[in-house]
Amino acid sequence: MSLPLLESPLQARPLQGRIALVTGGATGIGAEIGRALATAGATVAVNHLEGGDTHG
Repeated sequence: MSLPLLESPLQARPLQGRIALVTGGATGIGAEIGRALATAGATVAVNHLEGGDTHG
């Protein structure tokens, strides 16, 4: 006898097939958001600008 699934596969990975870009994702909140998106099934791209003046 098999146990019933607690979540359907669609509910377990609702972002399967989606792509997410996380800016500032190398550390802190951005990194956690990237992990959460990946866990939900998304393909995640991370962008992080290290220090310096970003306004030219």
